[in-house]
Amino acid sequence: MLIILHTMNKNLDKYLQSKIHVSVDNFLHNLSFDSVVIDLFVSDVCNLKCKHCYFGKVKRFGAPLSYSEWTSTIDKFYKLGVRHFHLSGKESSLSVDALRVLKYIRSNYSDCYLGFVTNGTGSLEVYQDVLSTYIDYLEFSVDGLESIHNYIRGGDVFQILYTNISNLQQYAHKLNVTTCINKWNSDQYIQLIEVFYKLGIHRFFVTPIIEKGAGENLKEYSLTSIELVTFVEHLFEFIKSDITTNHRLIIKICFTEDITRQLWRDSKMVRELIIDCVENNNDLIYRINGNILQLSFSVVNLDYYYNLSITNDGYILPCSDDISYEDYWKHSLCNVKTLSDVELSSVRKNKILQEILTYKKD
Repeated sequence: MLIILHTMNKNLDKYLQSKIHVSVDNFLHNLSFDSVVIDLFVSDVCNLKCKHCYFGKVKRFGAPLSYSEWTSTIDKFYKLGVRHFHLSGKESSLSVDALRVLKYIRSNYSDCYLGFVTNGTGSLEVYQDVLSTYIDYLEFSVDGLESIHNYIRGGDVFQILYTNISNLQQYAHKLNVTTCINKWNSDQYIQLIEVFYKLGIHRFFVTPIIEKGAGENLKEYSLTSIELVTFVEHLFEFIKSDITTNHRLIIKICFTEDITRQLWRDSKMVRELIIDCVENNNDLIYRINGNILQLSFSVVNLDYYYNLSITNDGYILPCSDDISYEDYWKHSLCNVKTLSDVELSSVRKNKILQEILTYKKD
């Protein structure tokens, strides 16, 4: 279901309003948690100082959730219909509670889809344990080849990451590599794919720099609209080439709302893609040479609809990058410590209704 954002580029907003119509009553009546992904920010520590980190410097406002409070939170959301939990945080592999939470979910709710995000510097034993027993995917954050990755991550850590992935090839079907694309690493991204493909990884995810937290100081290193379009064109050329035939690569590029507006304004190609998506139900998934390139443009959005992030101290935010705000707790939906599952559902629905009414008024 699509809801139009009033903050969008007016030309794009005008186009979408002419094409998309939503019944608010039907939307709210059918609102559920079935498609919601819950990001559990269990870990509040990290061993790296990444230049683009959007929550590395944020200080927790309240007392951290205890293990029993995390399990109670999971129980509430499972009862509401959530079946996809994603553990991130500053560095998940450093948190004992993160591992205990994974075990709890898998032991009690076998039908859940579980993910785990890491910078790759954790112990091989931890990764082998969670992959063999608890999780459906392990996502490694990789910001380039050795020198660039180490520069961005603030430590001599690429070889640790590479060695860990090398020793996990029996679980390669569960491994993903995600990269924050920027002026430092965009030229070597295809080479990065080739390096990790040789280790058995087939799934690669890309996002531009999020200009929040430490990322606010990296505006000059963000790719311009034209550079982003060129980057996408190079990936199309790459998966069309003979060397990628039947490699079964899956590459997904996610563009934020602000960047989508810029691309709509600056790129004829992107405008045509979005129009094709809206008018012809093209899902922007391109299957070429046995590979998949998927484009995700956030032309529409609604807080708390698809994603919920639970901070280390229990506040519910619409997205993990919102933790970058020093007063994140003021903007949260509520705190999971204080509400039942029924109350959580009601607060979420009321918040979404409030947003819709604001959009309609504007």
